[in-house]
This record gives sequence, C-alpha cells and structure tokens, in this order.
Amino acid sequence: MNRDTRLIALALLLWGFGEGLFLYIQPLYIEQLGANPVQIGGLLSAMSVVSALTFLPAGVLSDRLPRKWVMWGGWVLGLVGILLVGLARTWQGLIPGLLLYSFSAYCVPVINAYLAHAVGGRNLGRTFTTVFAGYAAGGLLSPTVGGWLAQATTMRTVYFTAATFFALSMSTVLWVSPQPVPSRVGRGGHYRSLLNRRFLGFAALTWLAFVAMFLGFPLAPNFLADVRGWDVARIGTLGSFQALGTMLLTLLLGRLGDGGRARGLVVGQILVWGSAMLLLLT
Repeated sequence: MNRDTRLIALALLLWGFGEGLFLYIQPLYIEQLGANPVQIGGLLSAMSVVSALTFLPAGVLSDRLPRKWVMWGGWVLGLVGILLVGLARTWQGLIPGLLLYSFSAYCVPVINAYLAHAVGGRNLGRTFTTVFAGYAAGGLLSPTVGGWLAQATTMRTVYFTAATFFALSMSTVLWVSPQPVPSRVGRGGHYRSLLNRRFLGFAALTWLAFVAMFLGFPLAPNFLADVRGWDVARIGTLGSFQALGTMLLTLLLGRLGDGGRARGLVVGQILVWGSAMLLLLT
C-alpha cells in the first residue's frame, strides 16, 4: 500500500460510512413515500441498469482522460445525487437523485485502473480487495447509526448527514497523485478482446452470480419490516453485521483468488446462496 492507494482506501471508507447510513433502510423510505413493492423493485432495478451501463464507457474514458479527474467527477455526481434525494418529497421525486447517484458508479472501473497503475500491476487481487475493504469498513457502524437516526429524526436528516461524509470523501480524492494518460496502441484490439470466449463465459457467470445476489436482498428490509415487524433501527443494525461480513469476506476471498485462482469466486457464491436460504428459514 503506497500513499495513493491509502488515500483511495480512506476516501472509500468515508464514502462507505456515508452510504451505509441509508443504503440498508432506503427501500423502507421509498415505501414510506408511497411506492408499492413493484415500484420499489422497478426503481432499484433502474438504478442497477444505470450503474451497469456506465461501466464500459467509463473504462474507455479511463484510458483517454486523466483518471484522477474522471474519478473525482464520479464523487461529485454521487454527492449531488444524494442531495437531490434528501430534498425529494415523493417517491417519484427520488428518481432523478437516485439515478444520478447510480450513474456515479461509473468511477468504479476507473478506480480499479488507477489502483492497477499505482501499484505497477503487482498483487492486483490483494490490492483491490484491501482497498475496497476500506469501503466495507466504513459501513460497519453507519447502518446502525443510520437506523437510529432515521427512527429518532427523519430520513432526510440521514441523507444530509451522508452528504457530509461524501463531501469529505470527495475532498480526499483531490489529494491523490495524477497519472499520465495511457498511450493508445493497437486501438482495434481492445474491442476484439471483448469477444474472447473465456471472457464471455466469465461475464455470463458473473451476470448469473449478480442475479442470484440481487433477486431478493434489495427488498429484504421491507420483508423484515412488513412481515417480521422489525423497526428501522433494528434493520439498520442488521446492515452493520452485513458490512462486517462483507469486509472480512472481501479480504479472505481476495487472498483465495490471488494469482488468478477461482476458489474465491466459488466460495463467495456458495456463501451468497447459503445466506439467502438462512433468511428464508428465519
């Protein structure tokens, strides 16, 4: 870990703390503003689609523009998006802010490219998982704090508190070192590599894995509140346990998968299915 990777880890820690304040209880707020389960699921799906559509063009931009400022732009969009969410009065009013916030996810592949260059391409699996464990660490306590804050005040207070941590995270990114724009060599080969059979197979496997992960979990807070009778503070506390598991498993699976091994991916998916079954049985 050098200076730049530590700064990115700190920025992600601050962002993770801010996001953890609202992430696990956000579906409850959308429901509170009048949305039904179909509308909640549709909005969450639209957010995921927007995030996914940004990744490929973001990867292209990271090879053509200064990565530091492309990353910083994502932080700015996320901050503006969450401020718009905090100002919304209806669930329809949440849509612009949530979609803008989802669009800010474009900076994730740019962060990966920045980290790869910062460490000279060495120990990438361990570097990525260690740095992004900072994000998970930021969310260890914040879901509990966010649930308590939402119960004691309002969700608008939660969002504006999150915006404060996003602003601190955004300021941290300004301190990372700039990187030179990579030279463009063999322009056509980059696109042909996307048609590689092994890459397409891995992409299909990843898609199936994320379908499994996001099929039921986004509406789990509503299930716990409406069916099990949990209050928002208790659901927020459950989010802290999820963040703890995410952080520990990120570090563990990164070491299992270091060196191109698939063990980390396989173990991760087994745990996803196991956790889904436990949720249904409790």
